[in-house]
Amino acid sequence: MARRPQQHQTETLLTQQPDDKSSNLTPSPSLTVVAIMLEKLGWHRLLLLLVVFRFVNALFVQTWFVPDEYWQSVEVAHKMVFKYGYLTWEWDIGIRGYLHPFLFAVLFKILQLLHLDFPLFLIHSPRMLQGVFSAIGDLHIYLFAKNLTSPNIALLVLIAHLTNWFVLFTATRTLANTMEMVLTSVALTYYSVLCQHKNSMIYLVVVGLAVIIRPTVAIIWFPLVFQHFLVEQYKLKFIFKFLAPISISLLLLSLVLDRIFYGKWILVQLNFLKFNLFYNMAGFYGVHPWYWYITQGFPVLLGPQIVLFAIGVFYHGRQLKQWLFIILWTIIIYSFLGHKEFRFLMGLLPIVAVFNGVAMFNMIRTKQSLVIMLVLVIASIFIAAYTGLVHQRGVIQVMEYLRLVAASGGTASVMFLMPCHSTPYYSYIHTNFPMRFLECQPDLKDTEYVDEADIFYQNPKEWLDKEFNLVNKPTTHLVMFDRLVDGIKDFLEFWKFTKCHDVFHSHFPDGRVGNRVVVFCQSKDVS
Repeated sequence: MARRPQQHQTETLLTQQPDDKSSNLTPSPSLTVVAIMLEKLGWHRLLLLLVVFRFVNALFVQTWFVPDEYWQSVEVAHKMVFKYGYLTWEWDIGIRGYLHPFLFAVLFKILQLLHLDFPLFLIHSPRMLQGVFSAIGDLHIYLFAKNLTSPNIALLVLIAHLTNWFVLFTATRTLANTMEMVLTSVALTYYSVLCQHKNSMIYLVVVGLAVIIRPTVAIIWFPLVFQHFLVEQYKLKFIFKFLAPISISLLLLSLVLDRIFYGKWILVQLNFLKFNLFYNMAGFYGVHPWYWYITQGFPVLLGPQIVLFAIGVFYHGRQLKQWLFIILWTIIIYSFLGHKEFRFLMGLLPIVAVFNGVAMFNMIRTKQSLVIMLVLVIASIFIAAYTGLVHQRGVIQVMEYLRLVAASGGTASVMFLMPCHSTPYYSYIHTNFPMRFLECQPDLKDTEYVDEADIFYQNPKEWLDKEFNLVNKPTTHLVMFDRLVDGIKDFLEFWKFTKCHDVFHSHFPDGRVGNRVVVFCQSKDVS
């Protein structure tokens, strides 16, 4: 059996005893009572409560975040099951695997077989399913924290995670990054008990699944697996009995699944790495300075809880130095990549929650610090409420109107004059009727290539005049952000388009995105 990494032995002592000198604190009586009640509740009942919490969370989130939430998951699943829809260029060149969308395809297939494939179910059921997955991740964050610290602190770690604004904002979104966070949470629990359970090697299976879905999760896990390898007494046994068989088996699973849906043998993980690392084509969608994750990315993920994280590092960074190293290592490695996004660091949030939880443990002992802690938590929830209910909601709400247009039959058709992938697509409409949007796929051969969306925004009126004429007439409905309207007013008047729908989108428009989403409908008497 593997020996447990020495650092873990130190960490399990963290504030576990009332007279522990590392904290110089005794547990709050009320906190102890709640922690004991949670222990008596049992993991299965706790999981049920967390599932209910995530179901509410799923209904709570009604806004837009990033295109991958739809275009790399439920849109793919919709086409897998219902045989119509749209696959982005990533699926044409084979850099995406079908394992992640397959989860939602199974759900859609069940709804189809039960004749329950109504748009309402197709829209909300994937988020409910993701809510179940995230609840499992929440439970394992609690178990992971309990392995490292104590039931008292583990309760606070769970609370810190559940109230993190970015977790509330993303935990029920159908992103591969969300599954990365969930699988990392599960794997961390098994990793933290390597010397106690015979099934501890299961963490390698979970990590392998995470890598299959999102190859970059290997950045987080490389130092952890390597540390495990260093402390293993039988290193060859570790490689050839566990690491190699598990890796090969999961790779075969991915190969077979992708062979079924691609129709050919393809290694998408290799293609993914080649595209993002060797060709660096991810920069096609924007490049940030090396320090972006330090000054913006990581602080935004934590929001007000960045204060808790700083306190946790200050007071317990030495006891939790292994996990602090993982955070720093991951941020440094990601900083070398030009294209950066907030969601790329989601796999760190389970570890971050531990630091936030031990900080909360320190703060509940005095009224002043307790008030500060409550303010931070409330502020985080407020941000989650605003971003989940208000900010960038227009591109979701406009699809409800377009679904009615599609269901009405006739000769309706839609053109999205917006940055590409600005809205959900057929997974929200669930009617096979004509829709089109401005394409933005990169050209792997032509470095001077300009995509259709960029060409359009250089001169919208000129693009529309070239695209549409008496032979190739425009679609019956045009969807756009309000800031585009003045620039194409002549085109709208010539083709007798009038505004027929208008919804709020954002208080903070940026770039090509406006305050509102508007729909223009063409008069029926246009010849």
